[in-house]
Amino acid sequence: MKTTIPFNKLLIIGLGLIGGSLARALSKYTAGCEIIAYDLDSERLKLAQKQGYVHRITTRLAETIPEADLVVWALPVQAICSGLAEYAAYFVKDQIVTDVGSVKRIIAEAAAVLPAGTIFIGGHPMAGKEASGLEKSDPNLFAGKPWVLVQDDDRNQAAVEKLAQVITAIRARPVQMSAAEHDRTVAVLSHLPQLVSSCLMSTVGEQVEDLPTGYLLAGRGLVDTTRIAGSNPKMWQDILLANHDQLLQLLDLVTARLQDMRNALAARDPEAIVKQLQLAQAKKQLMLAGSFLGTASLALHKIKQAPN
Repeated sequence: MKTTIPFNKLLIIGLGLIGGSLARALSKYTAGCEIIAYDLDSERLKLAQKQGYVHRITTRLAETIPEADLVVWALPVQAICSGLAEYAAYFVKDQIVTDVGSVKRIIAEAAAVLPAGTIFIGGHPMAGKEASGLEKSDPNLFAGKPWVLVQDDDRNQAAVEKLAQVITAIRARPVQMSAAEHDRTVAVLSHLPQLVSSCLMSTVGEQVEDLPTGYLLAGRGLVDTTRIAGSNPKMWQDILLANHDQLLQLLDLVTARLQDMRNALAARDPEAIVKQLQLAQAKKQLMLAGSFLGTASLALHKIKQAPN
């Protein structure tokens, strides 16, 4: 059964993996709302309309923005920031604007140019694939995954609740937190793993060139630890630069861990080596036992700001 959502016209700006998956999910799971799509690639627009998961396509963003009561920016971080600046004058009073960008503070700052009365609520679906593009979009991409809504105070809580209804309707799990908490959290849980995976793959890839058997002896360990190294470099460039302050601190910590292991190996210290490996094993077990694996609730979950 489809769920009626509290919006009449929803405009998705950008039909890549996330924007396309959102359009597909809305078409599959919701009713009562016209889905409008904008993209610079006219072929993407034609494909989406032909396959029937958008009601209308547009190439005239300035004319279409005022029509929608919900606008979703589904573009890379820097493109969202520049787009908000370019089209700020076309947003209207009581309109809700959100985005799917992976870093929230920089986008929240960019949204300050929106007219008074336009409500901006940052968003970030914690879902994705190594592959990108509309062709890889999936209506079930968000199912069971957290979708962060960013609001630093309670002034627009009614708008947050309306967005949470949409998120719940497409089977995702709405989570509310501040921009600062979000950026710190995703730096630890998403951005740092991406950097480590990419650096590992670069190192292995360079060294394997001198191995006579190439990747013949590679096992699941290499495949698993480098899976996300296949992600879109341009997209990640935007994300990493936008959250660079958090990542510099974390990279220092990783570098120190690697140096500790190097020192233990150089000293041929079995106790120091096993101590570090046991710590990693224990942290892994805690992660696997964590509530994120078993939490199925679709109710809006609020994360309180940590004290300074």
